Formats: sequence, structure tokens, C-alpha cells
Amino acid sequence: MQDIDLLARSIELCRRCHTICGRVLKHSLQKGGDYLQEARIQALLDCIDTCSYCLDLMSRQSPLHMRACDLCTEACTRCAASCEQLGTDSLLQECARACRDCASVCQQAGSYVA
Repeated sequence: MQDIDLLARSIELCRRCHTICGRVLKHSLQKGGDYLQEARIQALLDCIDTCSYCLDLMSRQSPLHMRACDLCTEACTRCAASCEQLGTDSLLQECARACRDCASVCQQAGSYVA
């Protein structure tokens, strides 16, 4: 994949991950119970924030995006693992997939020099 294609794909998947994590956060607040585990809510918030930050830096091709991508990879990986713990909820499973996709592409994008 060419660097510019990789950057575009990273932006797309970060945006998707950010959106689905926001939906899951709202869903979790509505469901209550196990959905409100502190670690899960923290993972969702961290993922939302790091995706947003990474999106901003990649969109303007900041040379700092590499560091943001590393952080985003870690946050997305943690969020995916947390969402997978409630295995029967299709929205959380969709979120876990989006987080894993984002983590994978951000790991690659972290080495792209803008």
C-alpha cells in the first residue's frame, strides 16, 4: 500500500472507530450493569480521544502523527479487548472489530513520514 493510501485508510478507520466507540458508550450508559464497568468506560473514552487526536494530526499531515498513531494503536487494542468481554452483544463485537482494524492500520501509519 502506498503511503498516501495508507494515510487515507488510517483516517477512514480512525473516523469509523471514533464513531462506533461513541455509539457503544451511549449504548453502555443505557444498558447499565456490566456495561458500566469502569475499565470498559475508560477504554472507550481513551479510544475516542486518541482516535480524534490521531485523526486531526493525520488529516493535516503533522510530523507528530507517528507518535499519536502509536498511542492510538494501544488505546484501540485495549478497547477491543474490553468490548470482546461482553461476547453476546453485537454492537460491542462490531466495536471490537473496528478497534482492531484501526489499531492495525495505525500501527502501519505510525511509520509513515508525512
